[in-house]
Amino acid sequence: MASSAPSRRLVLLLLASAFATPAAWAHAHLTHQYPAANAAVTAAPQALTLNFSEGIEPGFSGATITGLSKSPSKRARQSETNRIKRNLLSA
Repeated sequence: MASSAPSRRLVLLLLASAFATPAAWAHAHLTHQYPAANAAVTAAPQALTLNFSEGIEPGFSGATITGLSKSPSKRARQSETNRIKRNLLSA
């Protein structure tokens, strides 16, 4: 019976630490965007602004800009995509 007291203490300690530890979020969340998501604009905006709750990994992130036909825009050139990735890394 002597070994059950330390076991109970260990279980209580583990339970207490599990509830006392704050949760860690594994992913950044989009907090604000301009223009708004699914917005229809009459003229092309000069910039697309995406704000996230924390830093993001460009290799695992992306955005699709669509035209009136809802197909991806062909105006986004590779140089613009690379510039966006550099800006994401430096933010």
